[in-house]
Amino acid sequence: MKLRSPIRSRLAGLAMTATLPGLLLASCGSSSAPTGVIRGELLTDGGLSTTPHGQPFRGHVKAEGDATSYVTSVPASGRFTLRGPVGTYSLAGSSPQFGSGQYACRAASDVRVTPGTTSHAIVVCHEK
Repeated sequence: MKLRSPIRSRLAGLAMTATLPGLLLASCGSSSAPTGVIRGELLTDGGLSTTPHGQPFRGHVKAEGDATSYVTSVPASGRFTLRGPVGTYSLAGSSPQFGSGQYACRAASDVRVTPGTTSHAIVVCHEK
């Protein structure tokens, strides 16, 4: 039986974390910390949209908390899911369809993540 070194095991764990689809951890915490989920949409508000809640955008959404931040890619459906530790996060997004990705999109308020629950948010790109 071949034993793995602690460093090699740690690197293997980090490699697995970095390859989770659609999720990038900007900082690492304890794996035993309670977690929750943020589900939401990246949408436009205004402009030429004919849908009542705005047109979905593809792009990126970032959830930023006190000690942790997460970024996820958002497909053309505009829907995203972030999983992370309990806390309060501000959400911001960007889309190549909105100011060529140079303008910020924001959620109306911070999102609170509680253990074992799913919070919902809409990140809006305000068009004139």
